[in-house]
Amino acid sequence: MTVAALLLLAASAPNDDGLSASTNEGGDSVVISDSERADWNPAESGPPPSPPPRDINDPNCYDDPDPMRVCRDDYHVTAPVTARDIAAFTPDRPAAASEPRTWAIVRTPANFVGDASRHVETGELLDQPAEVRFEPAAYYWSYGDGTERTTRAGGATWDALDRPDFSETPTSHEYARSGTYTVRLVVEYSAEYRVAGAGWVPVIGTVRSAAPPLQLRVASVDTVLVDRDCRENPRGPGC
Repeated sequence: MTVAALLLLAASAPNDDGLSASTNEGGDSVVISDSERADWNPAESGPPPSPPPRDINDPNCYDDPDPMRVCRDDYHVTAPVTARDIAAFTPDRPAAASEPRTWAIVRTPANFVGDASRHVETGELLDQPAEVRFEPAAYYWSYGDGTERTTRAGGATWDALDRPDFSETPTSHEYARSGTYTVRLVVEYSAEYRVAGAGWVPVIGTVRSAAPPLQLRVASVDTVLVDRDCRENPRGPGC
């Protein structure tokens, strides 16, 4: 074997890191293949040459179905999607209601119900057709008298709970004084997204939406009259 052949074999043999490298005629530059760029150690061998730019839509840029992948130096990077990224997707506005409607009695439970549900909004995310699915995660109540409460569910009517009117519920509140109060509800949504029909991926962070405020008049009473006595209507006020 000639000296030239031995030098050629030595120049193309793998180095200690298992990388296949070659030298040019001047012996002062090193080139590694695209598939080996992820293992390149610039501290030991110097920086590799930059690859030509590649379009994100080039199917050779990635080998998985997630269009949110971006191509960078021939390896894949997935940037997490945050609540800020889905600002163009607005969740449905929740609603709030009270029992009795618009009024309450001092030191007697008034029941409040928040209406919000899981739903999907469509649009574009990073120039790709996308869907965002919102799920109610928390309900923040402000009853207008300085009292606040956080619940995991929006509550339900007395009938739905099979409880007598003016009974305590997980979302009810009693007012100590008469007056007019503004009740506010803010719903916090968690979110997931998917692009081009792929699987759902969690969004980092949450999105909040406020319901229209309620005006509630609270009054003091000595007696409560009903159209029937408590034997005929055991669910009536005062029974």
